[in-house]
Amino acid sequence: MIAKHISTMTIGTQFLPALFNGDLTMLEPSEETQLEQEHHDYEVMAEEDFGDKFVSIEYECTSSDRFICRCDLTRLLSECVEVKVFAMVKTD
Repeated sequence: MIAKHISTMTIGTQFLPALFNGDLTMLEPSEETQLEQEHHDYEVMAEEDFGDKFVSIEYECTSSDRFICRCDLTRLLSECVEVKVFAMVKTD
């Protein structure tokens, strides 16, 4: 299996526990919905690009640097980090 980089997003730090540990406790219900929709959109994009070789979507935080910017999910200014999005693809 290989990882194919499909996108990079800038997100508020409150999304990190949900992305990496499945912990949704820090998210408001609207943020949870936004994250689920974004994840679903990446799955659809990867399925279109890789077909039945697509396995899953994975995320990687590119650094521990935090900065104030507009979050790609909420569109609000917040403390953010950059996260790369990968499609995990079968190599067979």
